[in-house]
Amino acid sequence: MRRWVIWSGVLVAVAAAAVGGYLWLRGGNGATNGTSADAATSSSAPPAQPGSSMTEARAQRIERQLVSPDSNDVADVLASSVKAAYVKEPGALLPAGAMMHLDVARAEQAGQDVLRVPATVTGSTPGAWIVLVIRENGEWFVLGTEQP
Repeated sequence: MRRWVIWSGVLVAVAAAAVGGYLWLRGGNGATNGTSADAATSSSAPPAQPGSSMTEARAQRIERQLVSPDSNDVADVLASSVKAAYVKEPGALLPAGAMMHLDVARAEQAGQDVLRVPATVTGSTPGAWIVLVIRENGEWFVLGTEQP
């Protein structure tokens, strides 16, 4: 349980840093034509848009592998920016017996190639979560999690 809490915190911190860095870079590069309206629009976070291009098959693979007791399965669905930290100290990210369901129909755009996907976790510590995923080389990988 303690390892799950630690890894949840690590994933949330890394995800927040990655999304924050993306938004900072987007804001710094936004004023391309010199108008203040464009600069103000580009420095704010992108509007949430429902839907995604994540397939149900990919979501099911993430659901299955993220709760796997095999650390290689878990690492295979993690974004490259968090995978190295996980590989240094692998372990279960959720308690034994937990299950997860990603609701890709309710996914929201959180940035270019970043989605916020609602998730339901069942088992000994049930609850609602948001899974941040990022597209790398045309495929979706877990960047982090947060509780709404």
